[in-house]
This record gives sequence, structure tokens and C-alpha cells, in this order.
Amino acid sequence: MWGLSRWRAHLSGEGGRGAAWWVVGLMAWGLAYPIVTGGFQVVPSAIGNALSLLLALVTVWRVGRYSTAAAALIAPSIAWIIFANFLGMVALTKLPTAGSP
Repeated sequence: MWGLSRWRAHLSGEGGRGAAWWVVGLMAWGLAYPIVTGGFQVVPSAIGNALSLLLALVTVWRVGRYSTAAAALIAPSIAWIIFANFLGMVALTKLPTAGSP
């Protein structure tokens, strides 16, 4: 859906072509995410999830100025990233603290 979003933004004129690069950035982040966060490490994944949400929201805002259809195609990803952030926060609360067995 990100590819379709980029295409829809690209078709919406000069400003949309510039905003479409935000979708490319979101795609690149999605591909790099497992490497950047160290796989299944809790703290880097939680930070990566927060950065993913921020990037997705900025991308929707930038793309939505030129194409609401393009922005809507990113919305399911935002729902999933919010869920991933919730799971990351739960995992952070389960981490052992200093001095605990």
C-alpha cells in the first residue's frame, strides 16, 4: 500500500512529487527496521517503534496535503505501528529492574 500511496502522491502535481519521497523514506525505514533495532531486543525495538510512528505520522501529514487517497493508504500502517508501540511499552514494563532476581 505504501507503493500505491507514493504513486498517488506523485500523480498529484509538483508538491505531491516532493511529498512522495517521504513515502520512499518510510519504505526505507521499514526495510531497515530489523537491522536498526537489533532484531528482537526490547529497548531498541521500543525506540524504533516510536520513531516508526513519528515517521508515519509526518509522512501522512506531508502526503495528505496533496492527496487524501495517498494518506489514507498509509493509515492501516499507523494502526499497526500504534499496536506495536503498545506491545513495546508492555515489554518495557516487564524488564527486570536492578537488584531483582
